[in-house]
Amino acid sequence: MLLRTILQLFSKYFAWVVILALVQPFFVAAQEVMWRYTVRPGDNLINLGKKHLVSPDTWREVQRINQIKNPYRIPVGTVLRVPLTLVKQSAATAEVIFVSGKVLIQQSSGQEAPAIAGQKLAAGTQLSSHDKSKLVIRFADGTTATMGSNSILVLDSLSLYSGGVMVDTKLRLQQGQVETHANPQHADGNRTQIITPTAIAAVRGTEFRVMTNQNATTQETLDGQVAFSASEQTVNVDKGYGSLAELGKPPLIPVALLAAVNTNGMQTSFEVLPVQFSLPTLSGSVIWEGEVSSDVAFNQVVAESTSSGGEIVFGDLPNGHYFLKIRAKDQYGIAGYDAIHPFIVRARPFAPDLTSPPSNSVVRESQPELIWQQVVDAHRYVVQLSKDIDFKQIIEAQQTDKTMIKLHYSLEAGEYYWRVASVRQNQEGPFANTGQFTYKPTPPIPDMSQLKVKVMQNRVYVDTLPSPIGLTYEVHLDNDRNHQKDVWVGKRLPAQFSFLLKEYGKQTLYIHYLDSDDVIGPPAVYEFYAYPQ
Repeated sequence: MLLRTILQLFSKYFAWVVILALVQPFFVAAQEVMWRYTVRPGDNLINLGKKHLVSPDTWREVQRINQIKNPYRIPVGTVLRVPLTLVKQSAATAEVIFVSGKVLIQQSSGQEAPAIAGQKLAAGTQLSSHDKSKLVIRFADGTTATMGSNSILVLDSLSLYSGGVMVDTKLRLQQGQVETHANPQHADGNRTQIITPTAIAAVRGTEFRVMTNQNATTQETLDGQVAFSASEQTVNVDKGYGSLAELGKPPLIPVALLAAVNTNGMQTSFEVLPVQFSLPTLSGSVIWEGEVSSDVAFNQVVAESTSSGGEIVFGDLPNGHYFLKIRAKDQYGIAGYDAIHPFIVRARPFAPDLTSPPSNSVVRESQPELIWQQVVDAHRYVVQLSKDIDFKQIIEAQQTDKTMIKLHYSLEAGEYYWRVASVRQNQEGPFANTGQFTYKPTPPIPDMSQLKVKVMQNRVYVDTLPSPIGLTYEVHLDNDRNHQKDVWVGKRLPAQFSFLLKEYGKQTLYIHYLDSDDVIGPPAVYEFYAYPQ
């Protein structure tokens, strides 16, 4: 019992310490926040108190802070500093202006529902996005916040001061990323804060990104300036710079953002999946992030991927026109500028795998069969055969519902290229795969019309016609008397050759053509008799 009491007291004390540690910096900061009011013709402190202050009599505090001698006469254009605690305040709302994917809204009551465009949001609302999702919220001063995928954002406080002359917006980003275009009208006094587990980003008119997890927050300023605070220290992050705040550490001195990568050399058309882009070299880049969308505003994100370099890969994309958004991150995890790259996917229906002839093979038949694998849902196939790899010299084209064709005419010797596209209904897919083969006819029977054979001193001398270009002779000698095969064999012989006779009696010469691939043709047969001399 005593132990339980001690633990309860300890837990209460520990929670109180944590709350103080978190709240005190915000409390001090709140005391220092001022509304800056520009004096207009006819203004005086008494009228200002009646119109804008919670208690009209507190105009004297404004007089003291600004060291004004005559409360009835203030030069036009003077900028007065007015503590926010003195200014009339009312609750503001935000509005969902765009949503795609899966985004859930949890009200302060705990009720959860899908986000809907046009929906009004009050302070205390929590928003959570899933994969490939996006939410855009607009606040009372026109500020917009765009949530990326897998993010959690709480509308901490939404306040209007004196009927809207100043708007104060505090957002709590618990995880993920928010890109903010704050105070687009550049109205005096409007303020936007994004609070994360490790830092605070405060602005009065700028465009910036904040990304956070439980251990670190990165912030990148795309326009204007951001006051980035952590561990009671603040750095001003100007346009084109970013900073990092790790848990329990002050912010990093701002570093320049990595440039947008040049996408001119990236592939613009894909006929084979997956879609993969070769990444250029960018000094300082450590990791790459990419999104694919069907629209240039990236309202319909269809794929996301990361890469440590070399290439970035996106999986199964339907046929269509797309945009790639690519950015690099440095060693601190600070993201650089975005580059947008349009491309087209035309990979369906998929091209079949080519089976026969195998690529880079030699074909001996003058009318070979072209064979490929079946593609599911393909109704027919378009087949092309060409003398060149660019298919500018197509010599045969066929359509078939089978997975093979027989060529209509005999080929001439040489190299050939072939490809097959699938057709589903009226949609023809790409010719994604190209096969190559070389047709080499089997060597013909040699012409023996001028063959001469002589036997002298137990040696046989043969003289015949020169072989055609690319061919030589291969000769086999059989001795019929003793039923001996291949008594003598000669390969790659010229038109005149000789060999030693080993046996007497009837001899049979089998004379073949032999090509450079050691393919032997049918023989010409010549018989002769040899006797001892």
